[in-house]
Amino acid sequence: MKTVAMRKMWIAAGGVSLAVAASAVSFGVSASAQDNRDIVVTAAGNSIAAGVGRAPTSWFRRVPSVIRPRISPDGTKLVVQMQNQGQAAIGWIDLSTPNARPTFFAGMGELRDPGDRTVADYFWVGSGTIVMDVLLRDNYFGTRGDAGRLVAYDVASGQQTQLAWDGAGGNGGDVLHISHDTGHILISRTNAENSLPEVIDVDVHTGRYTMVQRTNPEVSQWVADANGVVRLGVSGDRDNGKTRFMYRSNASQAFHTISNEADPSFTGAGLNPLWISPASDNALVSDNKDGFAKIYRVNLSTLAYSAPVFQVAGYDVDGIDTNFGGRLPIGFTVTEQRPRTEWTNPAYREMQVGLDETFGAGNTTIGSSNAAETLFVIHVAATNTPGTYYLYNTETGRTTLIGQQWAHIGETEMNPVTAFRYTASDGVSIEAIVANLAGRLERASQFKAAFAGLSQPALVAAADGEILGVSRGLAAIEPESAPGGVDQASQRDRLLPFT
Repeated sequence: MKTVAMRKMWIAAGGVSLAVAASAVSFGVSASAQDNRDIVVTAAGNSIAAGVGRAPTSWFRRVPSVIRPRISPDGTKLVVQMQNQGQAAIGWIDLSTPNARPTFFAGMGELRDPGDRTVADYFWVGSGTIVMDVLLRDNYFGTRGDAGRLVAYDVASGQQTQLAWDGAGGNGGDVLHISHDTGHILISRTNAENSLPEVIDVDVHTGRYTMVQRTNPEVSQWVADANGVVRLGVSGDRDNGKTRFMYRSNASQAFHTISNEADPSFTGAGLNPLWISPASDNALVSDNKDGFAKIYRVNLSTLAYSAPVFQVAGYDVDGIDTNFGGRLPIGFTVTEQRPRTEWTNPAYREMQVGLDETFGAGNTTIGSSNAAETLFVIHVAATNTPGTYYLYNTETGRTTLIGQQWAHIGETEMNPVTAFRYTASDGVSIEAIVANLAGRLERASQFKAAFAGLSQPALVAAADGEILGVSRGLAAIEPESAPGGVDQASQRDRLLPFT
């Protein structure tokens, strides 16, 4: 990571914040690329808040106009899921060509019947190959099921290559490591003969592969370090709740069991490896042994835990972020009122501060980057808007428009959703989500019936606090809550009226 080369406009210009509107450039992936001319926003002020305007339900059944853009390691290309003639498709765009149109090469249809195929995910290997994770639906022993397979697409030739399909079971490949320089990927796949995971090294240009780690009857999951060395094997026993960890410090050692302990609560407490250092026995792991998931540094040879290196009171920590190639951890992710990343890398933290100043606090999510980490995909969205994707150049401060996530909705404000905490009758602090529902509740009989059957604790209340609906989950923990009563604990001044 070349952090010393990262120059931001708001620093180089003596504190001037980056100017998005003035420097935004489109290279063809805009609303004009989608056939959405039949949609007209009639809401006053371009706002579809409750009682102000209505959007047809069909809007939200459409596939996104632009989603999941990922930049190539050399920063010259972008692969993205887009809408193509009303269907979801994957295409790549040449960023060096002004107003370049996407080259589509795969569809992303729904999985319904045996024989259906779709692409679940995609990623770059080098700057000339896109690998797709393909799901194949078939009839397995009288039951519908999905098998996963990897397919490589060569950008220059358009040729597609099956990657290690022969001998693969239901899972055709979880990627453990990517070597962008050599065009090889390290994957864990299910062996067709014994249904256990094995690790192979695959050349994405030819599809040829070599065995790296054979199956082990004591292992149901393999974990590699940041250099692609298989270091950890994990398995669990559903009958006794025990989880076995088998570890080695380097590739020349044999695996040995370091732990085989039970979780007495059967809640999934215990070590969950997130990142293993290639230079030592240290790892970053998630563990909810104290009731909430926290991040710890653990020596895998001794299982000695540090104090939590990251935690948020009352919330589970989601995981970690790493830099390009997964070499180093650079931040921790958590979902409070909305998802956020607590950056530990100074360059990323500085970049987030500048983006928050420009787009509003918490509205920008930093996505994929080139190998030099000077060009980033960012997603900008408020809590009540779908959002827009941009390319952001940290050296020039320039942003380039990729496209709006739903071009037919644009930046229209939708019904607001608010998260807050309140204290239940037994003193337990509960986080609630408040949504403003458009339309009269008395007409929504199907909604009320479905809502009442929810196992999650939830209620619907009017602006004056009158309880209009209670879920089965809430009735179980708050027996006094019932339709017609008054909710005293949900901060009714924050609830919005039905119209």
